[in-house]
Amino acid sequence: MERIAMGRGHQTVSGCVVVLVVLFSLIVGCTKTTEEADTTTSSSSQPNQYVMQGKELFTNYCIHCHGASGVGDGFNAGNVDPGPRDLTDSETEAGETGFMASLTNETIYHEILSRDLLDPDEFEALQEAYLDAVMMDDEEEAKAAEAKLPMLVPPAMPTFKHTLSDAERWALVAYLRTLHKNSAPPVEIASTVSTVRPASPMRQAPSWDIAEDERIALVESGKSLFIDKFNCNGCHVYKAGEMGGVVGPDLRRSGDRLNPDWTYQWISSPQVMKPDTKMPNLGLNEDEAKAITLYLGTLAPGAAS
Repeated sequence: MERIAMGRGHQTVSGCVVVLVVLFSLIVGCTKTTEEADTTTSSSSQPNQYVMQGKELFTNYCIHCHGASGVGDGFNAGNVDPGPRDLTDSETEAGETGFMASLTNETIYHEILSRDLLDPDEFEALQEAYLDAVMMDDEEEAKAAEAKLPMLVPPAMPTFKHTLSDAERWALVAYLRTLHKNSAPPVEIASTVSTVRPASPMRQAPSWDIAEDERIALVESGKSLFIDKFNCNGCHVYKAGEMGGVVGPDLRRSGDRLNPDWTYQWISSPQVMKPDTKMPNLGLNEDEAKAITLYLGTLAPGAAS
């Protein structure tokens, strides 16, 4: 992330971000016989033009946490919980298929890079439905409930569906395939796949003249969104004594430094305001952007948050 001049004089700030933690660690694997394992190969056969484009995108958005080799040792890796996945499947036992190798190209594209983020309450409800079905020993219902859960990554991991074009996300898949042994087919990007990044028009900031009880409720909602849904603290230090990332600017003085109109517009459409920003567009709706802006306005030295 970077710093940028804004509001109230030329002050420095960055909006709420979720660090790119592509594919968080869940230890999942499917066993194969040694003979089958021997048939997996490194996907160096991925089309070179896609791999090169994907590598550039990986360097821009993912390297901070996953590291240059993809093993999960980026300079910000220690500031995210759970830690970033090892994309190289380096700890896979002989005769087994690594987690990344077990995924199809389509799964990586749709369920990780292009998925919708869930509200924490929605994710919890899906978990409860699944556990209830398991407790009732209802295999059919449990299978249906499990299919609705984002099992590959935690709900706080960012999506890139609002930031990168369809073709760019497929290029990322092609590059990721070069980091681990796998038998996936080469990525093919048809000419009909969009190369245009999603449009996100500049929003008009809302009125901040609201009743105190409404403000308090929105601040609390913004705090939950900031921490639990969008994992902004994965990239930003935001509170004394709390773990925070070192990718984006320190937000502990946001209440003193940020112009709310600018903040609202930045977190709603970061690429509109700065096309080359590394902060992903998280697809915030108007209510979410308003709540997070109000929460950031409460962050100041000595303030309770």
